[in-house]
Amino acid sequence: MKKFITGIPMLPEESLHRVRYKTEKGETLLGSGIKTRFPTMLMIDSSVEKGEEIEIVVIKTKHKNTEKNYKAFLSELDEINQEKGFKYKITEIQTTLSETPKKQYKLLEKIVENLSEGDEVYSDITYGAKPTPIVIMMAMNYAYEYLKNTDVRAMIYGSYNHETEETSAYDVSSLFYMNSLMNKVAMRNPENPLEVMKAIINL
Repeated sequence: MKKFITGIPMLPEESLHRVRYKTEKGETLLGSGIKTRFPTMLMIDSSVEKGEEIEIVVIKTKHKNTEKNYKAFLSELDEINQEKGFKYKITEIQTTLSETPKKQYKLLEKIVENLSEGDEVYSDITYGAKPTPIVIMMAMNYAYEYLKNTDVRAMIYGSYNHETEETSAYDVSSLFYMNSLMNKVAMRNPENPLEVMKAIINL
């Protein structure tokens, strides 16, 4: 099953703008062309087929703006679904603003509990508290290393310049794979780790 992991923004509602994100030339996953406040929608619109069943794992931080933004998220999701006709399940993960180890371990546990063997995993690290993308990447690493036939398909990030109103959406999956590869190399204890790192970056 395709699983999408995303955080709900804590920004004020008026700071979320429905925009058409620019993408790198040749980008297919993020190049749907729809206007959205949530980059996750780009992945869903581009990769989900009619009749397909997906799951969306939503991270909701306890904050005064979260619920309004979540309603906007659901509204956009329903718009896409009306066009494409897929089935979806939403799993909500509630978390707090405190960044204690206990909170982060619990968030990691809750995310990985919703990943299964054979999944295709997509994640969006645009919104949420700053440590949350690290937790999401750890969850993806768990899926990649420990769940059989599980494919980490994408990790994306959307940017919005509030001064110029310029937008961009990026597939930053290379960071995930670079980190995974460097961890594997470290286990071999190379004589010159800096040269190995440079080689990996320049692949």
